[in-house]
Amino acid sequence: MSLDWEFDSFNKESSGQTTASGIQKVTTVRSRTVHNNFSDDEGANNNKQEKSEILKILKMQQRQINAIAKGSVYDAAESSAVMEEMLQLDSIKKYFDFQENIKRKELQLDLMNVIRRIGGANLKGIVRGALVMVLSDKVARKLNWEGGIKQNRSEKYRFGDSPLQIAMFKAIKSIPAVQFSTTFEIKAIVTKWLSKVPEKVTNAEKKQERIRQR
Repeated sequence: MSLDWEFDSFNKESSGQTTASGIQKVTTVRSRTVHNNFSDDEGANNNKQEKSEILKILKMQQRQINAIAKGSVYDAAESSAVMEEMLQLDSIKKYFDFQENIKRKELQLDLMNVIRRIGGANLKGIVRGALVMVLSDKVARKLNWEGGIKQNRSEKYRFGDSPLQIAMFKAIKSIPAVQFSTTFEIKAIVTKWLSKVPEKVTNAEKKQERIRQR
């Protein structure tokens, strides 16, 4: 079953509520993940960051369970706020962890809610705003659409056709002002933006170095 089909199916079936049984299942899986991820000692700092990210997801899912148990509607705004805390991914490890997390339907919806609030005069402004919101420059400089190594340059990690890319494009296309934009148009903006990030980071580093030498 493709991620695209799951995402569309979820949008059609969901009216802002989530079943307690489904969330409880996710919470159980995440609880097992916490146990497995921290069974091996790979460094106190890495473990602390991993635990923090996983606990954010568990916290969001527990809020969903509590809301349903009380017979109330799940607070999408509150859940989106938790999602925002997870974004601006600032390490490649967080990038790949988030790629796994965003496969969950409820997190795809939260990402959509966050991206739909992005302002922008046109498609380019909205797409760039979404990229800046989700990816830090530190991570974006290491990404391109295809991944791999080209022209003896440093290795790049794949963004195209990833769970995160698919979820982001769906979210962007859900914005009424740009709902008729094509995947090709969005891809062109993304690939150009990613290609410019390394130069942007290098220039910023040079500027900081000049300031330190004064």
